[in-house]
Amino acid sequence: MIKAHLTLPNGTKIHMEGDQEDIEKIISTFSDKTSNQTKPAEKSPKRIKPKGQFRKRNALSGPKHLIINLIETNFFKERRKLSVIRTKLEEAGHIYPVTTISPALVRLVREKQLRRLKESGDWVYVS
Repeated sequence: MIKAHLTLPNGTKIHMEGDQEDIEKIISTFSDKTSNQTKPAEKSPKRIKPKGQFRKRNALSGPKHLIINLIETNFFKERRKLSVIRTKLEEAGHIYPVTTISPALVRLVREKQLRRLKESGDWVYVS
């Protein structure tokens, strides 16, 4: 009788006794099954977008740029509420929620392209 002690890659320990043929069969059985388990998982390669297939986002295409265009056309000569600004953008085909327009306006206020005033509980914007 032959004694064999195996430790599989997953940490399983096997202790067995038997004929040489039996032990060789068991070892070959486990080595075939564990060979798939012992291979490290291959990382999938990063997907690379083909050039020209997807539209690159232009830094001048967001709501901030559209509001700058309104400043240049003297839209903000008068005091304008957020709802009026949103309506003006919608008329031009640019539909944005108020939660997107408001931060763009605040950035323009910080850059001193607009002023923000409190009027009867609402913010108004003027250049």
